[in-house]
Amino acid sequence: MLSSLLLLAVITWPPGAQIIERASVPSPHGHRELVLWMTNPTRHEGGESYCGTPVHGDYYEGAPHLSLIDPAAQRLINTIDLPASLQIPFKVSNQYWHVENAAPKILHLRDLTGEGTPAQFPLFQYSACGLVETSAAGYSAKLDRARLYPIQTRTRLSTTAAQLFAVKPIRPGHWDFTWGPGHGVDDRIHERVHFDAARQLFLSNPEFAPNPNLPKDARIIEIAQIDGAPHPRQLLLWMNNPTYFKPPRDDYGAIDILYGGRWSGPAHVSLIDPTTSRVINTIDLPKDIPIPEVAHRYGYHPLTTEEEGPVQVLYLQDLTGEGVKGQFHFLEYLNSSTNETRAYGYSPSRDVVVPYPIVTKGKQSWSFPVIFQQPQARPGLWHFIHQGDHGDDSTYDEHVTFDTASQRFLRTVRIPRR
Repeated sequence: MLSSLLLLAVITWPPGAQIIERASVPSPHGHRELVLWMTNPTRHEGGESYCGTPVHGDYYEGAPHLSLIDPAAQRLINTIDLPASLQIPFKVSNQYWHVENAAPKILHLRDLTGEGTPAQFPLFQYSACGLVETSAAGYSAKLDRARLYPIQTRTRLSTTAAQLFAVKPIRPGHWDFTWGPGHGVDDRIHERVHFDAARQLFLSNPEFAPNPNLPKDARIIEIAQIDGAPHPRQLLLWMNNPTYFKPPRDDYGAIDILYGGRWSGPAHVSLIDPTTSRVINTIDLPKDIPIPEVAHRYGYHPLTTEEEGPVQVLYLQDLTGEGVKGQFHFLEYLNSSTNETRAYGYSPSRDVVVPYPIVTKGKQSWSFPVIFQQPQARPGLWHFIHQGDHGDDSTYDEHVTFDTASQRFLRTVRIPRR
């Protein structure tokens, strides 16, 4: 104990650092120690009990960090930031945390990854009555680093997940459970999670039980929260009895770069009131255009930094300039260098989900090459120059704006003289 205290004194900690806990961790690289500490923490105790009390109890509030130390070399290996909103309890019940002698032991190490070494611990943050956001932190022997473990789903890469680490795994590194958010929301979510040791992250494959107001054969592909809507709103991308296709590696064509592993079948987007599960309205997506799941990063929004990986169709942006991140682009393969682009999403003035028309010289269409894959000059405005292809050597100067009154995109194009 004395040598450990002397080691902590040798290492230079930032001003205001307060050590909360430390724990030795098994390692093939020699002796390692995890140190949980905070910057200028404030102490909160007492107060009226409510449904969040079992999560945080009496707690410290401040910037939390986790450091890995090599005691033999008397050196700090690395430090990571833990979730900034994390409240670290010093007195709490054992509903979520491991408690010894009436005090929680945050660094109660266990094998959360299934790699055979008790080197990780869960973290819990109050979300709503009966609901917690969870994280996994600890020591990665593969990286020889302290780590806040990422959790990758098909629609996001994050370091938190609702309920996950509050549920007992079926075996180390593997979870299979069903839960529901409640609070007036009838959705049930079946989670299957496992740890990918090669990439040092958790892979989650949630399946959403059909909304009671959707057809019985509906399979929910993605859910996205609309940011900035005047009322709570979600977009649901769903399909009727879809089939999944994964192109073989030895026959990977240009169309497979865009769509990759994909779902085929009738596809729809519904606007949902998440407080009641009410379907406000539904639109159909074009027939015979698949929904990608794992593809190359050049078409849809990638969820990893890898060249090929999970992509997100409902990557919501403010395409209209109305101050609401509620629209997304949809792509149709045209040729090896060009895609038809469409815009769909939430119309805040009408409180419905709509397809957005594009008007060029008075002629209306529902798709146009290139546009929505180009970066915006600002929300609701594009100005870009692009070259024709496949025998068309013209240069096109495109200008696209959104007209709020008519809820249409207005496109002008100029072909500069050579």
